[in-house]
Amino acid sequence: KEFLTYLVFETYQEEKNDYAYQMARLGVIEELKQSEVYKALKEKEQIKIINLMKWQYNRVKRMADAIIGNFKDFTDRKVLDIGCGIGQLSYQLSKAGMQVTAMDLNIEEAIRIQKKLSDKFTYIKNVTFIKGNALDLSFFKSQFDMVTLADVVEHITEKEKLFSEIN
Repeated sequence: KEFLTYLVFETYQEEKNDYAYQMARLGVIEELKQSEVYKALKEKEQIKIINLMKWQYNRVKRMADAIIGNFKDFTDRKVLDIGCGIGQLSYQLSKAGMQVTAMDLNIEEAIRIQKKLSDKFTYIKNVTFIKGNALDLSFFKSQFDMVTLADVVEHITEKEKLFSEIN
């Protein structure tokens, strides 16, 4: 039931083009609380939504912490974040000083959000969003210290091609 509430909320937020939901996914819960959609919910439902958004944010934060823990010096490391979505993992890695190239098939929403966040957070400048397909990485001329595929591999049927491209 709680997950269904989250999915309905997520869908409604996207239809209304309300950035509050996306901000909450990035850990900026204050934006969510200002949303008209959020304000229209009963308090019990508001608490569920906040808890689910915090869970999602913390899940990505734990992922980033595990990645960062593998480097003694992660400053200026180059990372390719394939299937970046709106940049949840990308921003976590950039906070640590990594230079992140965030790639997805659709980056319009990510770029709009990045513009909105750029005045608030300095690490935003460490993320560059590019439109691209994980099955064709031939346009990259430089190498990366690391490639991330958070919640991506299970959506790609040509896994051998994917890993060949990454290699």
